[in-house]
Amino acid sequence: GLYSPSQNTNRTNRYQRFDTKLMLENELSNRVIQIGDVYNQGSNFLPSYRVGGIRIGRDFSLNPTEVNYPLPQFLGVAEIPSALDLWVNNQQYSMPDIEGGPFRFDLQNTLTGFNSATIITRDIQGREVVQNINFYVATQLLRKGLMDYDFTAGFLRENYGTKDDEYTSKLISTGRMGYGITSYLSAHATLQHGNDKTNLAAGFNASVLNLGIVSFSYLNSLDNNAQGFYYSYDFSMRSLGFYINYMTLDNDYTDIVTYNVLNSTIKNQTSVGFSKSFDSIGQFSISYNSRQNHISNVAPIVTTPIVTSPNLGEPPLPNMPRPDDLVNNGRHAYTQVSWSKSLNTRSNLSARYQYDNILKQKTFSLNFYYRFGNNLNGNYQFYHNNLENSQSLSIAKSSDYPYGYGWTVSASDSYGKPIYADANMRQHYGNGAIRYTKQHNKTTTSAEWRGALVYMDKEVFVTNHIYDAFALVNTGHPDVPLLTHNNDKGGMTKSGKKIVPDVSSYATQKVQIDPSNLPENALIKENTKSFKAKRYGGVVVNFDIQDATQVRAILHDLNNNPLPAGAELTNGKQQAWVGWDGEFFLENTTSFEKWFWEKGKCVVTLPKIDDKETNDLDVLICEKAQ
Repeated sequence: GLYSPSQNTNRTNRYQRFDTKLMLENELSNRVIQIGDVYNQGSNFLPSYRVGGIRIGRDFSLNPTEVNYPLPQFLGVAEIPSALDLWVNNQQYSMPDIEGGPFRFDLQNTLTGFNSATIITRDIQGREVVQNINFYVATQLLRKGLMDYDFTAGFLRENYGTKDDEYTSKLISTGRMGYGITSYLSAHATLQHGNDKTNLAAGFNASVLNLGIVSFSYLNSLDNNAQGFYYSYDFSMRSLGFYINYMTLDNDYTDIVTYNVLNSTIKNQTSVGFSKSFDSIGQFSISYNSRQNHISNVAPIVTTPIVTSPNLGEPPLPNMPRPDDLVNNGRHAYTQVSWSKSLNTRSNLSARYQYDNILKQKTFSLNFYYRFGNNLNGNYQFYHNNLENSQSLSIAKSSDYPYGYGWTVSASDSYGKPIYADANMRQHYGNGAIRYTKQHNKTTTSAEWRGALVYMDKEVFVTNHIYDAFALVNTGHPDVPLLTHNNDKGGMTKSGKKIVPDVSSYATQKVQIDPSNLPENALIKENTKSFKAKRYGGVVVNFDIQDATQVRAILHDLNNNPLPAGAELTNGKQQAWVGWDGEFFLENTTSFEKWFWEKGKCVVTLPKIDDKETNDLDVLICEKAQ
């Protein structure tokens, strides 16, 4: 469960409960089961909601290596030995020597949007055949034959963030399913039931002639046959993007949980956007959004106010349309233009202009960012609207990763003259911060510390905050440096263990130890380990480090001369060789072990030695073999 200090002074306790749930995940089937405080997977037209109940669904993030949307395949059959070059978006892939038979390219990079490919084939006589093809990759589609599903049922949670345990008494449920019919067409359907209402939505996503994705959905409130339609088109490539979507709903269409605080439902809604990136002048984007509401003085069907966000406050009285809906006849529209340009590797300049097409209000902002180095950066912003002009300046030093210190100072001449400052740090045992805010001559000071306690492998560890997953690395030796992705995590504890708190779940992770701090008699098979951890879970990573019994000595013959370099000795199970000046080294040996030199017809007998230690011995004599 997640808890936070309560802001309600009327409460007797000091903490606020957010979510509590049990999660069961199966990465082989990409299935997740959640019991407790859960929420369903919504869409553009049927919203998500929080319930106390159960959710069963497909979660493709449980297996990050699996691609669930269709990708292009470049394959074929060569009749005779050939050479093949494949260029995808000016990146080359080559097969210089193809034997007769089938071949296939496996692209390593992930492609989305519109792409182009050029295939150049050369036969044994050097003749070339060039083919140009275009293809479109869209994450909105499901791979052919793949099914996506989500089922959620429970009691609607009200006043989330302000009340601990407030749920309605009526059960609501949602079932959603998607299916990849072909590589170009996916279908979806959603059914919601609750509060004596049943809503249905069904539609498809389709790739059209490699020119983008077309989507269509039909909505129906089955209890009163109120209908709605949703259309969209989306196109993207490396430097160009365009989208348009349109939704229209009947006057009496409402979903199963949303309280009609506006006392008017959406009549139609339109969004259009275009973006283009230029190497020399930066990236531009323009968007237009319009919404027309049905205006009604009839009380909404849902009579119980439902507030799912603390920011909404209490809903207005029934039969009271929102004032600006009455003034604007229920219409809202605005246009936004933005621009961004990286001036060099250290600085960025961006601007945004927004115009309210109904109220004729303008907003403009200009932002300049500069990175000084050593994690120090500054930001200046100029802001203008119909009421005021204001400026703000901030300077911040971000803390080093994974451990370090940072701070932020910012001030503005906008309304209230806000001032903000903080100091923060990242340490082995948590993240801490102290914050100060002043506005309208009112000051607020707060302090925060986030960390975690882990009980694992019969030991308790104090570590940094765990957001996703973690690993316990065990070497059995103290003070051994640990590295993850070339980041120094510090040395092992006295017990030879270390918690890595920032592990990404279900993705292959690597940890590495620096053997330079190990005892000289330590034998390590590998200093890098790969592993995977479950979401909100941990895994133990053991490094196999053994303490060997080692012997260093100088071998002489009966005439007290060093045995010759390269002399081979054996104990009947393994061989060892003499180095320069009679130097002799053994690993994993035992006391009184005998080593025979066949050519010299003599034997070396080890004395009493210390186990699991490095034994530096005096001169040993190779005595005549019996």
